[in-house]
Amino acid sequence: MPFRSLALFLLVLAFQSQTPPDRLANLLQKGREAVVAGRPTDALTVFNEAVQLAEQGTDSRALALALEGYGWGEWATGKYKESLATRTRALELFTQLNDAGGQVAVRRGLGEIYYSLGRYEEALEQYRLGLEADARAPNTFEHGLILANMGSTYRSLGRLDGRVGAHRRHRDRPEERQQRHHFARGADGHGVPVGGG
Repeated sequence: MPFRSLALFLLVLAFQSQTPPDRLANLLQKGREAVVAGRPTDALTVFNEAVQLAEQGTDSRALALALEGYGWGEWATGKYKESLATRTRALELFTQLNDAGGQVAVRRGLGEIYYSLGRYEEALEQYRLGLEADARAPNTFEHGLILANMGSTYRSLGRLDGRVGAHRRHRDRPEERQQRHHFARGADGHGVPVGGG
């Protein structure tokens, strides 16, 4: 057996012999890497496996994370209605767990879905609820993405007054003056994370 084939075989064997929690953590990490790399089809495949594995266990947070990742893949591939259902299920789990940080990310994701569907008022409502959750578990990066998305949504509605106010509130947060995060604009005008700084 050539070295490359043997190495691949050993890697697959090691992955398959992991305990379910380790394997699930590995899948979630692999899925996040696919998201950051902008590979939604790969993310869907990995997060689907993570959802299946998480549903066999008792870790509700891991299931919620896997669902959120899978929902991102659905959204990024244009499956908006499916993504809405998947992310709503993730939100229910994060709410049961009282996980405000998870709620922030899912609310932003739900807002992005509504934005993509042209349902701007519903998008703004999800962003507003995301900011409320952010007040309980501050995350400057998510906060900034939500505000940028709100600005894009206000612009789409022709309400630039809201956009200016949203960006001003973000700029004036004390922690934002100390730390800047970077994000690019996706094809739909919404923020896409590209790293921190």
